[in-house]
Amino acid sequence: MKPSIYKITVRFDFVAKTGLLCADPALIGVLVELADTQSLIGEYENAIGYLKEALRVSRINNGLYHYSQIDIVDDLIANEILMENWEAVNNYYELEELLYRRLFGMTDARLEVGLEKVTAWHISAINADIDDRTREHLTKIKELLVIRLGIVEDLLGNDNARYTFIFNNLEYAELELQKLKAKSFAGGGMTTPSPTPVKTNC
Repeated sequence: MKPSIYKITVRFDFVAKTGLLCADPALIGVLVELADTQSLIGEYENAIGYLKEALRVSRINNGLYHYSQIDIVDDLIANEILMENWEAVNNYYELEELLYRRLFGMTDARLEVGLEKVTAWHISAINADIDDRTREHLTKIKELLVIRLGIVEDLLGNDNARYTFIFNNLEYAELELQKLKAKSFAGGGMTTPSPTPVKTNC
């Protein structure tokens, strides 16, 4: 969707018109509200612009990694999905993973919850066949499941439904990776196989 030149101008002049400075934390909330409004009327590119500015202001006020940035990145992902900008979606999930790993320790259940979101993205990317990176997504799924399994084991032990669920998904991801490797060797080199449906739960 082609962005409105007027709305882009408004975005760039926003701080001057409102009198809010980048150092003012209130600016983050205002920018997010403006992004929500733009998204509701289908102006996703403008919404993304406001959210990028909100992320920048959060970094100025709170440092490179702060809890407030998680919701902003979630909103960026939602708008990029609506525009089908899959590379941007993947990049923002990488940022979200970094945020969770910086903000929460290995004994914090919130880290496992955050990594579950990132795992779900990679599973969806394979199932929807949005790119030719099945092997890359599966490798990341495996990596994330290993970390999540360790967190759950530290917090709950290995005799619980959550541990068993993640363990089973990890085995499944490893099996799918082995299948891709076998296809690659059989074909005499690296191939881009048709995506294998992956369990929607993670």
